Formats: sequence, C-alpha cells, structure tokens
Amino acid sequence: MKYFSVMFCLLLVACGGGGSSVLPELPTSMMGESFQLPLSGTATYIGDASGNFSTYYGTDFANRPIGSISRGEYQGDLRLIVDFDSLQISGDISNIDLLNITITEPGSTSIRMLENIFQSGYVIRFSAADIHENGHFVGDDVEITHPDIDTGTTDGSWFGVFSSDRDVRGTHSGVTNFPGGSRSSWFGTYQGTRN
Repeated sequence: MKYFSVMFCLLLVACGGGGSSVLPELPTSMMGESFQLPLSGTATYIGDASGNFSTYYGTDFANRPIGSISRGEYQGDLRLIVDFDSLQISGDISNIDLLNITITEPGSTSIRMLENIFQSGYVIRFSAADIHENGHFVGDDVEITHPDIDTGTTDGSWFGVFSSDRDVRGTHSGVTNFPGGSRSSWFGTYQGTRN
C-alpha cells in the first residue's frame, strides 16, 4: 500500500496537483466504478512511455566527473503482457532514448547541454503485478538494466489501470544504485493499446 501512496503523490505532482491546478479526468476504473475484465486468455499491449531522469555520478562512468549531476527526458517502447486467467500483468520499456540532457559539474553553477543518446541500451522491466477486479494494478518490483553497465540494484514501483479491455495506462518510477556510488532516478508515464 505504501507504493500506491507514493505513486499517487508523484502522479499528483506530475499532473500539477496539490495546488489550485485541476487534475485531469481519471478513467472510470480508477474511480472505483464497475469494470469488466476479460475472463480468460492472454494479450499483449503495445505503446509508448516517457518521463524524466536524473543521475548523480560516482565512479561508475569514466567520462563523468564524480559529483556531476545530469538531468533529462526519456522515451521508449512499451510492451505489457497480460494473463487474464491468472489476472497478472508484466512487461518492459525498451529502445529508450535519452533526450534534452543537461549536466552540472561539481563546483560549477553552469549547466551544459549534452548530445541526445538514441537507443541508449537501458531497459525498464516491470515484474508481475496482480490485476484487481476494477482494472487497476500496483507492482513493487521494477528493474532498470543496461547490457554494458553494472546498474546494481533498483528500488521502484509501477501503477496502472485499464480504461477498457483495449487500453491501459499508468506511471512508473525507479532509483538505480550503481556499485560505484552513482544513483539514477527515473519517473514517467506509459500508455498501451491491445495488439
């Protein structure tokens, strides 16, 4: 339940909540009204994901001074696998591009722009989460990996909701703790359509 609370608070911040801003209209299933999931079978949902990241550099990256901080945006391809028999969902975000990257080096107040990194190699994996009767799900296991970098451990969660049997959307977050003291935080949203 603590992950749901954290994700809901982050969703409020991301949507401008908490102040005088008006929150976007929520899907019916998110408001607790009746929602009928398919009774059996499997399905794949394909879509897009995007968000923001920030990285504090330790000794893991030879081309970044220790204590540097980079920030930017990311976007990637969403793939979710749903088993309606067991009411479980899992998936990943791959083909992640890192965009609009800035870096601040230690002892400096200036911000430099870095080149975009297309096909960065990072993958965000969502472990299986239970789907509830009203179409929402909360997962407390997110892993961020890279084929050429030891990303250490990831603490994260993901949240989502079916707005119909054809559409699913939600949020995700993760903090990667690299072995050399680097830390990378990721927070974003996703939306998929049944393939």
